[in-house]
Amino acid sequence: MTQTDTKSKIGMLNEIIHTSEHTVFLSGPAISAQCGIADFRSLRGVTLQETKKARKYDAEYLLSRECLLKEPEAFFTYYCRRVDVRSAEPGETHRKLAQLEKAGLLEGIITLNVDGLHQKAGSVNVKEICGTALECSCDSCHTTYSSDLIYAGRGQIPQCPVCHRMLRPMITLYGELLPEQAMEGALEMIDRADCLIVGGCKLVSGPAQVLASRFKGKNLVIINAQKTKMDQKAKLVFHAGADRIMRLVEV
Repeated sequence: MTQTDTKSKIGMLNEIIHTSEHTVFLSGPAISAQCGIADFRSLRGVTLQETKKARKYDAEYLLSRECLLKEPEAFFTYYCRRVDVRSAEPGETHRKLAQLEKAGLLEGIITLNVDGLHQKAGSVNVKEICGTALECSCDSCHTTYSSDLIYAGRGQIPQCPVCHRMLRPMITLYGELLPEQAMEGALEMIDRADCLIVGGCKLVSGPAQVLASRFKGKNLVIINAQKTKMDQKAKLVFHAGADRIMRLVEV
């Protein structure tokens, strides 16, 4: 894409955002990756002695409800090594989306990410359809705590301070349904939207593909470094990182 093409398309994007009545942003894993958050589903980097047991399995199993219940030591060893997002900071896309919402130009965000960076940047209307890694809960007494309790044990099985049963992270694990309330809110946003901006999603399968396919509004915008299967259905397509494009959006 030439500089002239980019400038023209950015102008179109700004016009779409400023003239749409209900703009929604669907935020995918690449948004978090731009902030240095690694892919949780990869075993890359899991090399220390304490993770030997975890390395026997693939990441999908290690982040499953089955592993949590049958082999909690392996689950928490992997989880504490790979899913610690507490120190992560928002990127340009997170901050721009918060500004757009505050200005009344963005109705809300639907995110597949579990790092809480949209809220940390100042966004309010955020539907976390895969849960959050910043909290944990007890399946027995249903008390909710900060995720610090999980990481304090450095891979050991964390216990609820109230009933002493096992705690679990509040992310959606493999083998579990998506949070009902968040998903219902996301579907309502999609159905009301006249503009959907998809950022950092491959749109190959899963909830992102379902939500994007459900959108029937006028303007679909896709911002992703690689091509997606829905590019041909979009009004605008940017094959670039979201930060590169969103920093040029006018508030």
